[in-house]
Amino acid sequence: MPRAVTSVLAQSEQDFELIVIDDASEDGTGEYLAALARHDGRVQVLRNVAPEGGASARNKGIAVSRGKWIAFLDDDDEWMPTKLQSQLRKLDADVDAVACSCSYRVSFSSGSSRVMRVPESVTLRQLLTKNWLGGASMCLCLGAVLKEIGGFDHKFLSAQDFDLWVRLRQKGNVVACNEPLVVHRSHEGPRITSNMQSQYLGARHFYFKHRNLMDKTLRRHRVSFNCFIMSRQTTRALRYRIRYLMLSLCNSSPRFSLSYVKSSLPRLALDVARKSLAPLGAPACTK
Repeated sequence: MPRAVTSVLAQSEQDFELIVIDDASEDGTGEYLAALARHDGRVQVLRNVAPEGGASARNKGIAVSRGKWIAFLDDDDEWMPTKLQSQLRKLDADVDAVACSCSYRVSFSSGSSRVMRVPESVTLRQLLTKNWLGGASMCLCLGAVLKEIGGFDHKFLSAQDFDLWVRLRQKGNVVACNEPLVVHRSHEGPRITSNMQSQYLGARHFYFKHRNLMDKTLRRHRVSFNCFIMSRQTTRALRYRIRYLMLSLCNSSPRFSLSYVKSSLPRLALDVARKSLAPLGAPACTK
């Protein structure tokens, strides 16, 4: 949290309000934020009595915000110093733009990193295919439009940011800065991005919510992606995982089929080997 907050306060664009949602923290974050708010009038802290999750927290911030533009930052990410300035300049150059994303750097716990490039513009159809625009920490959008569409959909266990980009894109252009303006930290351990059940439920909800915007080809692609996510659920029996992978390959384009195979086959092969080597009468390990 302190690193994220510091990165906001260090922005080259200093005309902002910083609304921090303390989602019932118990690690001293509340005391740190209270002290910060006492020393900087731009900082406003809202504390939840019990954890409510990311969508609810962001929506509370949206509700009390007063600025023309609204941006988001997860507590384990950081903004580069020119993030707001660069995105505002990009938005000023397109009168039809309602939101802006940016490229970002993924920082791994091993110490390595990788830059993820975001396209400078996307059509609605492209965006329905996959999330090309990154997570909430990359988003800067018009507050009036954000409030009009109801902010984040709390029904999503995952893909909240994906859903938001699609709804913003229906209201106007979404542009992006090519330079990496956010550091996204990838951590080991339990996360929504590694929880395949949450990923599946998010993908399924996304499909049923937005399928009216999709043509037949896009619907088939999204169904194949849902099958692919099902094939990655290691709590399921191997025969079901293989079946769902085959269903995803039968319904996807060659490009995505290759991606699914490269992602799933090594893990499936490892789990098959573990099962075949399990002692007779002992349960097979399919972690």
